[in-house]
Amino acid sequence: MHEVAHLTTWNKFGNKVFPHGKEWKEEFKLHLKPVFELKILPEDVHKCLIEYSINPKASSCADSNLMKVLKRYDNDSEYVHLEDIPEKSIFRLKNGRAFIKGERLRKRYKCIEVCGKKYYLISPVAEVIQTTLF
Repeated sequence: MHEVAHLTTWNKFGNKVFPHGKEWKEEFKLHLKPVFELKILPEDVHKCLIEYSINPKASSCADSNLMKVLKRYDNDSEYVHLEDIPEKSIFRLKNGRAFIKGERLRKRYKCIEVCGKKYYLISPVAEVIQTTLF
């Protein structure tokens, strides 16, 4: 629906509007309307998607509430969200890189990579595996 909204926005306005501007947001909402009317989604997803559609972002991943609700329907149970593990925990990303969770800075966590000792800002809804180094 995200990409279809781009297409219909382009058809109406050409390149005279911002890619994720108010015109795109209105098109996105229009494309979601039939989904809401059909009531085909689980209630928690439906409710969260309605909230998201009030002011949709360029990426659905930017909405941590929506990501958490959708995660409930994944079968990949060994992963949890970074925000769900304690500070100073060691965790691994899906690519295998290990970090130590640090403090939250506005929207992201400041984490230090175990091997490189560099700091990275990581999304609270990043899927991680809490682990130990040994």
